[in-house]
Amino acid sequence: MRGGRPVLSTLGLPKKTKILQLYRGVMSYKISITKSGPPEVLDIVEIPTPEPSDGEVCIKVHYAGINFADTLMRLGLYNPRPAYPFTPGYEVSGIIESLGPNVTGLAVGDRVVAAMQTGGQASHVCSSMSRVIKIPEEIGLDVAASIPVTYLTAHHMLHYLGHLKKGESVLIHGGAGGVGTAALQLCRWAGIDKVWATASGSKLEIIESHGATAIDREKQDFVAIIKSETDGRGVDHILDPIGGDNLRRSLS
Repeated sequence: MRGGRPVLSTLGLPKKTKILQLYRGVMSYKISITKSGPPEVLDIVEIPTPEPSDGEVCIKVHYAGINFADTLMRLGLYNPRPAYPFTPGYEVSGIIESLGPNVTGLAVGDRVVAAMQTGGQASHVCSSMSRVIKIPEEIGLDVAASIPVTYLTAHHMLHYLGHLKKGESVLIHGGAGGVGTAALQLCRWAGIDKVWATASGSKLEIIESHGATAIDREKQDFVAIIKSETDGRGVDHILDPIGGDNLRRSLS
């Protein structure tokens, strides 16, 4: 979704009349995946506009995020995933169109962002009010849709699990990815000035632009660098989405 409209360039939908109807907002729709495979397995299907249940709101989606997990899910490489057919999408932003019973703190017309369990890549979604947050006026709907997955994941790891404190140090693997760059920003906002992050050589500038020390994971030994720059002490926190031998080396 982009600006309330589906992005169709990679969906393999040749019928121009169907595309025009979707763009004109004639019907409600969602992306549906019926089997694993390349982008061509994605389809757009018509749906009745959903009605919010107790404690839910119905959101007209303007933007829906596409994360690495969505791609892996389409390829059949992500678990858990819903049974086929399913609609991907963990995060959306848009405007509340209707309210279910017992909704408080939200109103029709509110600009909101929602963290979905799945199903966000649709023209309309219903979400529990506990998963919906009003967007400040200074934040656009496009930016807001990129926040739930990456920033909540990074914040959960650094602050809820790690209890990050000023003066501590952090190593972030995959520092140029979505969660990685979110973690770099959260570290900077928390006043953490001892941050190292790994990435491939072509992405090192992304890490450096966020004020961290970049380590080329293809050409440099991150263990040796960290030990050298910390006098053998190591770091206080490690964010590692890779696992396996990489995690064992991180803990060494």
